[in-house]
Amino acid sequence: MHNAMVDIILECGPVSWGDGRAITLGGVLNSNSESEAMHFLGILTTRALCLVTTGKHVTRDTFYEVAQSFLRLGTYQMHASRGEEDLDVVRTLADYTIHHHFPHLENIGKSDSLSFNTGEEDDSVVDLTANKYSAWAVGVAERTASLLAQWQGVAFTHGVLNTDNMCVLVLSIDYGPFGFLDAFDPSYTPNTTDLPGRRYCFANQLDIGLWNIAQFITTLSAAKMINDKEAKYAMDRYGTKFMDEYQVIMPRKLADPTIQEDGLLIPLNAVLLDIGEEQKDALTSWVQSYIQELSASDTSDEDRKISMNCVNPKYIL
Repeated sequence: MHNAMVDIILECGPVSWGDGRAITLGGVLNSNSESEAMHFLGILTTRALCLVTTGKHVTRDTFYEVAQSFLRLGTYQMHASRGEEDLDVVRTLADYTIHHHFPHLENIGKSDSLSFNTGEEDDSVVDLTANKYSAWAVGVAERTASLLAQWQGVAFTHGVLNTDNMCVLVLSIDYGPFGFLDAFDPSYTPNTTDLPGRRYCFANQLDIGLWNIAQFITTLSAAKMINDKEAKYAMDRYGTKFMDEYQVIMPRKLADPTIQEDGLLIPLNAVLLDIGEEQKDALTSWVQSYIQELSASDTSDEDRKISMNCVNPKYIL
């Protein structure tokens, strides 16, 4: 962030105790540690700036966070939900965001590489250079998909992944009841209030991310900033970008970037989900296939170990 504009917020949570100090000291330290862990894992995140003690005899304190922006997808959605009279606010916010955080979109030039065919009809081409809001929407959708792929790659579960907790700059933000998978449990959620339906569980994060992007895209559409074709293209790019990123991340965790998804990754997922008596035999068979795959590689065991240590967390919070 050298020489860059940053926002600083005091993370004190809802005023549920009436004194503005709604985060426990343990929660502050936990969020601080997690933001730094994510940063050094190479995952985009807000950073904890400092812990602020209150001087009061309470165990609830606050801390400051720093990021280039704390504008959330819900910031735009909130104004759109208020009706026609607030759609001008959405446009003003969008212009502010693009000007300060996506300035390259204001002077984007014509380029064949930014025109995409979405079908066989004559008007099926989406030209991202013709509408900065369309280019912005696609960028946010793709960056969100990349972030979700990184989360899934380290088994991170946010816990409260609503539109208010997703930053338009696509940073990991608002570390509340987050957690990592200890054992492989796709239904895991660190949020006790999420337990009945597990809306924000590990396995649902990709779909929830898409739902949040849909609310953002719908907001821009309501403000007549993008058309239906541009909206659909942005939504489609989310799924495509996620799979592109995920298929790069997961083979690296197995220290073999040449591994094909249907060769080892899909079978491994099936083995991990199998809770029957055959799981041991299935896992043994998979390990044998994995060893054969590695034997055919020119990578040494030492280099493989270094590679795996770079992408697999040693400690989790």
